[in-house]
Amino acid sequence: MNNINTAHIQQQIQSVQHWYHQITMPDGSVTPGINASAETLRIYDRLGFPADFSGKRVLDVGCADGYFSFVAEKRGADEVIAIDYRLPTASGFSVVASILGSKVKHVVDNVYNLTPEKYGKFDVVIFVGVLYHLRNPLLALDRVREMANEGGTVIVESHIANPELIQAMHKLGVSVEIAQKVVGLPIWNFYYADSLNNDASNKWAPTLGGLINVCKEAQLEPLAHSEFGSRGAVVCRAQRHDLLESSRQMDISVGINVA
Repeated sequence: MNNINTAHIQQQIQSVQHWYHQITMPDGSVTPGINASAETLRIYDRLGFPADFSGKRVLDVGCADGYFSFVAEKRGADEVIAIDYRLPTASGFSVVASILGSKVKHVVDNVYNLTPEKYGKFDVVIFVGVLYHLRNPLLALDRVREMANEGGTVIVESHIANPELIQAMHKLGVSVEIAQKVVGLPIWNFYYADSLNNDASNKWAPTLGGLINVCKEAQLEPLAHSEFGSRGAVVCRAQRHDLLESSRQMDISVGINVA
């Protein structure tokens, strides 16, 4: 690429106090995030993350610095809306969007507030690195599901409890065989205050089986999944399930007659 102002790019990168994503800039430099974003994307790609977003509306919930929003745009998405509870200037989003000349629309909002009436529906919804920070994870997944077109793709990724549960059982003298069976169960581990990594925003961590089950409960049909380190990802298809929808409606209703 011609006319790359490396000094300007580096100055802009350094102006951001905290980076999460590692994003390659036009001068070849990479933002100093803690998330190895390109490696994570390769895992998602193997699970069926779209290689071609042509003709698709994309919603990135909890976009942080916007790595996956910009990937979707680069892969041809018609429209990308990036949602985060923080201002785009509070992360690296504004800097990257400016440098790349991106048309991704950043909106400050909360996952619990998402409705199709506000944003329409989407062909692809990206919901990664958010679920374990939430005090009400199933409610959040319900909101995410409502944003997807029927048959649309939803990718859900979270911190998972498998490694730490295995380590805890090992310290208690539990055999590896039994420990593996335990983490194969659909368990959700809750973290009081800042008991996970000294971060009070970390609240829930499922086992991979627990993550898969909660996606199913939210009417997201798992198509593929992967465990990598302390993370788990599930690529899903949004598909209505009458029994589960009836249960969801009961959960949020008042004054109904139930036999």
